[in-house]
Amino acid sequence: MIETTALTRRYGHLTALDSLDLKIEPGETFGLLGPNGAGKTTASRLLAGLAGPTSGTVRVGGHDPWAQPDAVGRSMGVLLDGAALYVRLTVEENLNLFAALNGLPRSAVCAAMEGTSVSDLARRPAGKLSKGQRQRVALARAILHAPALLLLDEPTSGLDPAAAEG
Repeated sequence: MIETTALTRRYGHLTALDSLDLKIEPGETFGLLGPNGAGKTTASRLLAGLAGPTSGTVRVGGHDPWAQPDAVGRSMGVLLDGAALYVRLTVEENLNLFAALNGLPRSAVCAAMEGTSVSDLARRPAGKLSKGQRQRVALARAILHAPALLLLDEPTSGLDPAAAEG
């Protein structure tokens, strides 16, 4: 499902990720652990095609995230720490917008809201949500299209302990 070879990302003189070799099979759960600044978020951004590598290769479902971003996007849901929502739109409007952009039915929005326990927030503007509530809405957005792969960077950031366990 995911394979990287010597994946490296440099920003000027700073090496954010140095020669990552990784193979994750379908159905496997995998976590990157390390201290702040270890390259976990950089690796996530590279896998999602949100940044390009300085060198090395990455394949997600056999596809190159930079050469075939649509194919990778269809197979992957992404939740990055600090995921932005449209603050003037309600939770439901945010999710409806992303569903429409992806050609998804209304039922996908309902299922994602129920699955992340944000149905009760549907009519609240995203700008009025707590950090934990925004994180759950961002997770709902990541799972809208029922992706085969979920890439979660700091998924419990801002969640209360009960929500983080659930």
